[in-house]
Amino acid sequence: MTAYVSLLRGINAGGQKKIKMEELKGLYLSLDFSKIQTYIQSVNVVFESPDTNSSELKDFIEKAIRQTFGFSTEVLLRSKTEFEGLIEGNPFLPGKKEDAAKLHVTFLSDFPEERYVIKLDIMEVGLD
Repeated sequence: MTAYVSLLRGINAGGQKKIKMEELKGLYLSLDFSKIQTYIQSVNVVFESPDTNSSELKDFIEKAIRQTFGFSTEVLLRSKTEFEGLIEGNPFLPGKKEDAAKLHVTFLSDFPEERYVIKLDIMEVGLD
């Protein structure tokens, strides 16, 4: 079994595309996932699946959401191993003075085009 975190984009934000966490958990149960955990109304779900192809699994979850709730959303899927690598590779921890509670991570569905990354590299952001 592989542990995953699914992050649903644009759900329960601004009063649109509402999903109750109980209903979302029920959907994941119906998909034969195990050890399902949700957190408040975040629509982030931690679960385990025997499927190790995250691309197919992502598509499977998106299709199930569309069929069950009647709207589409993008699912960002990360494995437990990917999350652990994210934490271990954090350049601001450990031994730094930054408050870990104020650190943020942004997940992208695809690698950004190089022209956008270059713009970030030259951007003057001060203390950020």
